[in-house]
Amino acid sequence: DLPAPVLAEVMEQSLLGGQGVVGLLAVARTRELSHWSDEEIEFLRTAADLTAVAIQHAVLRSHFRRLSAAAAEINSRVDLADLMRRLTEVAMSVTQSATGLAGVRERDEMACREICHAGRWSPVDVSFTRERGLPGWSWTNRVPCIANDACSDPRADAGLVAAYDIRSALTVPIVSRDGEVLGFFEMHNKAAGAPYGEDDIHKASAVAHLAALALQARAGP
Repeated sequence: DLPAPVLAEVMEQSLLGGQGVVGLLAVARTRELSHWSDEEIEFLRTAADLTAVAIQHAVLRSHFRRLSAAAAEINSRVDLADLMRRLTEVAMSVTQSATGLAGVRERDEMACREICHAGRWSPVDVSFTRERGLPGWSWTNRVPCIANDACSDPRADAGLVAAYDIRSALTVPIVSRDGEVLGFFEMHNKAAGAPYGEDDIHKASAVAHLAALALQARAGP
């Protein structure tokens, strides 16, 4: 927002990450300087690329720290509800999601008792059968699913979508070593309106594997 007489020319270069723009570099020069040369423009592009790589590496390091801390929780003495809450928060963090919930199988349903929105937990009482919602679809097919347009996705539960203003969603099943679905994680509304992708599936599935180990350990042999 510098005064107009100070600026003769402004050039911007976006920082492109693996799933889109992660930032923006903007530079300006005074009227006394010549127009941007091709070499200067190329230099700015290179600087933006290097900055994007540095940002991505920093984010990855943060994600690895969260996953490592979550792995350590498995051997701790926290109760199952608290552990699932912490793992849900990790899944939300690594996928940059605004909302998250987890469900655990109780006979023929996946029961969910809490939901986290913007870091705050609140009670819910919702259950999913194999025929209901994205958790039901993942349960039946034993694979993750993405609904980047949840309102129009026939697999999504319309009531849940409306109640929590779900625009995009990612669901990953918690699968035991024997292939049995023990529960699920579901994340909603990725940051900045970005779509969920394969990278998010891999990160959330890593958390689901940790949850599977925890659930099996507490169930005993």
